Amino acid sequence: MQIRRFSVLLLLCVLLSIQPAFAFTSYDGEGDMEILQQIDDDVYAAGGNLQINSDINGDLVVTGGTITINGDISGDLIAAGGTIAIRGNIADDVRIAAGKLTISGNIGDDVIAGCGQIILEENATIGGDLTAGTDKAYLYGDVAGDVSGNFGNIILGGNVAGEVDVDTNKIQTLPDATIQGETITSTDRYAGQTESDENGYGFMDTVFWLLRYIMLLLTGWIILYLATNSIEDMTFHLTDKPIHKTIAGLLSLLGIVMGSIALTVTVIGIPLALLLFLILVFMLYCARIIAGLWLGKKLFELLGRTTTRWREMAVGIFILLLLGSIPYIGWIVYMVATLLSTGAIYYLLKEKVRHRPA
Repeated sequence: MQIRRFSVLLLLCVLLSIQPAFAFTSYDGEGDMEILQQIDDDVYAAGGNLQINSDINGDLVVTGGTITINGDISGDLIAAGGTIAIRGNIADDVRIAAGKLTISGNIGDDVIAGCGQIILEENATIGGDLTAGTDKAYLYGDVAGDVSGNFGNIILGGNVAGEVDVDTNKIQTLPDATIQGETITSTDRYAGQTESDENGYGFMDTVFWLLRYIMLLLTGWIILYLATNSIEDMTFHLTDKPIHKTIAGLLSLLGIVMGSIALTVTVIGIPLALLLFLILVFMLYCARIIAGLWLGKKLFELLGRTTTRWREMAVGIFILLLLGSIPYIGWIVYMVATLLSTGAIYYLLKEKVRHRPA
């Protein structure tokens, strides 16, 4: 069992070091998963081919190669995958990162998507705004709010109740399409840049922020599943001796970096240097996950509510990313959270080594 867990953690390190948007698509190999019974709770799933064929009374967070959602979701949908098809109804917001997204059902609120291709089929509806970055968009359904973002090519065939404010190479409006607000298009800026990007807070920043959140969230759930007791212990004692832990975290990170550099001097040491680098990446992710879980726990304590550690982590990581996005001081938040949590990891490992049987 210990070997199996170590193998999974090592694979996770490799995936995190590569840093693609869909790093966890192959986490469960080519395994398929199908949900057939109604679930009255939030659902977090990962696999090769995912079929959601029942209703979910909660949020759905999912990543996979091919994702098909046939049931209705009463909460939000957060998904990352190669091909995603939404055939059921989503009551709230949708956040998508995919190669191809097809929407056949009804979305209750906003949709934010970063995709190669988006298809909003006829009779499908989006109850709020559609904000997207995509090469091709075929919008045959209705959008109750605004349409904005970066579109290589866009075809409008349905009704847009708000404005159409897009950066696009080509926009085609079909005879049956109606746009009730103003239509604003631009090709003056380079691909992927919006006006607000010039100040660093544009649409693509939002997309990358969303992808970072999904990556951290999925990583956190996997690590929490594999090492629940250790993560809980580090979170509980995170603020004990904060100065000592911050210093320990700084020295630990510097030690790993210096060790990696020293090992690259020889050919034999390069594999060990790579291993240290993967450990460094893994520790940085763990540090943010521990800090996020701590923030989530504190928030729910202040609200006087009890909930699951999974929800605490989801909320806490969200807050951590928001704090880290604040201009000028965000990097300080990240630095303190990372060093303090890394120090907590160091102290836990030190304690385990000290009490290990001889």
